[in-house]
This record gives sequence, structure tokens and C-alpha cells, in this order.
Amino acid sequence: YHDTFGNPDTLINVTNSSIVTYDDVTPTIFVTTYSNNNNNRYAKLGDSVFVKLQSNEKLRSATVNGTILNKVASITNSNDDSTFIGSIIIEGGDQEGTISFSFNYADFSGNADIRTTTDNSSSVICDMTNPTAFTTGLVVPAGGTVAQRFWNSTNTGLSITIPIDNDPTLKEGIAHPYVIFNAPPSRRLFPPVYDINADHIGTDYTITFPDSVFEGLTGFAENASVEIYSIMRDAPGNSTTGDTSSSILKIDQIEPTLIEKTIFSTNNDPTRAILGDTVYVQFTGQLEGIDTVSGTIGGQSFDGYEHINGFSSRVFRRMTGAETEGVLPFILAAGDTARNISS
Repeated sequence: YHDTFGNPDTLINVTNSSIVTYDDVTPTIFVTTYSNNNNNRYAKLGDSVFVKLQSNEKLRSATVNGTILNKVASITNSNDDSTFIGSIIIEGGDQEGTISFSFNYADFSGNADIRTTTDNSSSVICDMTNPTAFTTGLVVPAGGTVAQRFWNSTNTGLSITIPIDNDPTLKEGIAHPYVIFNAPPSRRLFPPVYDINADHIGTDYTITFPDSVFEGLTGFAENASVEIYSIMRDAPGNSTTGDTSSSILKIDQIEPTLIEKTIFSTNNDPTRAILGDTVYVQFTGQLEGIDTVSGTIGGQSFDGYEHINGFSSRVFRRMTGAETEGVLPFILAAGDTARNISS
């Protein structure tokens, strides 16, 4: 500048400590999104969805606003106005699918921007749809001697099949089988956990529970009927209670008791037998019929088995000379319908 006499000078300092900062750089913002669901990549009805903005500088709080799922977000701030979190609550009319958002912000110089994407590839899927209706599949004892529709003294595991729909949201979900003994209440079968993995989608998924888990449930008792249903939850936690399996089991772990056991032959003297005679061992199940037998007469295998009537049956062998001479010994093992074996 020049004074009125033409003398030049240069001013480089102020006299009152005032300053002006030149800033034309937009704040650097790191954006993430998540939910309060146990699986924070999903949100179901009633869950909260958050969008977090972390700035490298202080933002003007009045400029920070935004929408999530096209709904105005509630905003909280912290860290000296460098961190802002917007949130909404999922309601019944909200759009399902990947949740969109848009946030405006500006620093104190007025550099402004809008963000609609995250910096760490995070996303939240809105899913309020329950899994498709289903029916628990086959329920089959495992291990030992397996008899369909019975749980016997030899079984070591209980296999349950649940059909998993071709629904990608079931991945990371879980299915819970429940047991009803005769009448409610039901008891959950656990452990192991019936986790649903990617390779289970669109398949009939079978898991086997140890006998100790099944037999340890309250209500497990001899002669009880067993019905099994399942509750399926998808990744966000939406659930469907399936229909009861058609495989209804009966618990029968008591070996059959044989009474009225007699041995006789077709000889004129039924207490004696010669070559060609047939020797019978006849018996009666005390409380139930017998449909499985094994053993020997005179140290040789039976030739056959016959049901007589009611709970009475007999086994027989035609004498060939291979039998033990003298009083004929016999060994008889008999199984009931549940395949419990008594001797």
C-alpha cells in the first residue's frame, strides 16, 4: 500500500490476533453400518439399524443428518463431534432387502459431502419373513439293534431329519428339535446344536443325539410315546414352528420275560427223542409277544419258529444225530417287538 505522499509499505500481520484459515478439503469420513441383532448383518422386526460416521476432523453437528431405509435417522454424536451415529428401528412396513442410507455432513469451513456407501463393505439386510412351513422328517433310533418306531435298551443315538428349505437366509440359522413324552410340555433336545451351514441349504439335514441326551430329558420313561417337532430360526432370528414328525416312537427298554417254558418231542413218549423226531421248546411272553428268537437245541441251531396264539410261540429242531446225547440242553434268546433280547 502507499500513503498519501506515495510512500510504499507491506502489511503482513494483524493488530488484533484475528486469523482466517483457508480450507477447501472435504472431511475424510469412515462409514460403517450394523444392527443390534445377534447377527449384526441382519435386522428383523423391532431391531435397530445403525450407520456410523467417523471423521478426521470436527464436524458441524447441525449439518449432520440422514436417512436409513428412507426414514429420518436419529443422530447421536461423540468424540468432540467427530463421531456421529444415525439409527432407526425396523417396523412392519419397511422394505426388506439390503438397507440403503444417505447422510449429509459438513465441517466448520462449510466443506460438505453426502455418503451412501460404507468403507468396509459392511451392510445390513432387513428380513422380517419367517422360514417356510415344514414338517420334521424321519426320527430313527441309531446304534445297537434298531427297531422302527421303538427306542430299546441297545440304542445309542436318536437321528432326526429336518428339511432345510432353499432359502439363503437359513444359512447361519439354527433348528431346535423338541420332544413331547405322552403330552406337553415339550423338552428341547440339546446338545449338539443343530446349526445350519451353507451345505445344508436345500437338503434333508440329519443330526444324531447321544442316548444320554435323549434319555436324560425330563419325562423319559418306559412305555412313553415320543413325538418330535422342530423350531427353525433363520439368520436374523425369524422363526417357524414345524409340524410334528410322523415318526412316533415308543420307549420299550425292558427285556421280555418268558414264562411257561417247556420242552417236548413228537416221540410217543414226549420226554424222549430219537433220530427223526422233532423237539419243540414252547414258551410264552409274560406281557408281550415274541417275534425274534435265536438259540440251540442239543447244541444245534433251530430249524424253525412258530407262533401258536396270543403271546405263546415255539421253536423246533428235527433230530439228525448231531445233537448232544442224553438230556437235551437248549438255549433260547427271545426278542420283543422293540428288539429287547431275553434269554
